[in-house]
Amino acid sequence: MKYLSLFFIFHLFIINLSCKEETVDPFIAEIEQFKKQTTLQFKGNVNSQDVYWRFDNWDNGIGAAFESSWRASNDSTIQTRNFAIYDYELREDLTLLRIFSPAFSIMDSYENKRSIFDVGEKKFRLVDDSIFDGFTIQANIDSTVFITNNGSQEGSFFEIIKNEEVLPEHAEQPDNKKIRIWILVSCNLYEYGGNKIGRIENGRFIAEVLIDWNG
Repeated sequence: MKYLSLFFIFHLFIINLSCKEETVDPFIAEIEQFKKQTTLQFKGNVNSQDVYWRFDNWDNGIGAAFESSWRASNDSTIQTRNFAIYDYELREDLTLLRIFSPAFSIMDSYENKRSIFDVGEKKFRLVDDSIFDGFTIQANIDSTVFITNNGSQEGSFFEIIKNEEVLPEHAEQPDNKKIRIWILVSCNLYEYGGNKIGRIENGRFIAEVLIDWNG
């Protein structure tokens, strides 16, 4: 009888352990929830100001530029992709955030161009880097432009945690290839003269990038 009681108590203990709720890391839960969102947005802290911009058909005063290209040199076949979200009603000190990709040749394959945006940690482009090295973030604050590549980014990170291809918006342009990317970022912001003015902390950025297009 004694052994039967011990057996019962032991199994009751095991059942209680198995019924306990699994603890979930709040950061991991937040990131998993972020990855389920699809609306173009920026959420984070910029110079101690909490910002949450959500692009939704221009209805809330937030705009997005996600199909533009920028020539990074005098060679028209060398381009970067920039994608931005901004407060076009200028209601806050921060009015625009833009990310520039590393440059590439438009003659390169779609797969190679898309690989720039593969999931993983990315480097920032710094002062002495070429146009082909690293990402750059630009911010407009109080009508002044600040950028990441004018100083050190020690203690910063830029990580793409998810990407997916977006179907062409127009059936007559099947060669248009766009991807949506989910980014985590913290970084230093500098004036063009090299003076540090603050940081972006715990940024969450969803953007769309038109990698190839026809017409």
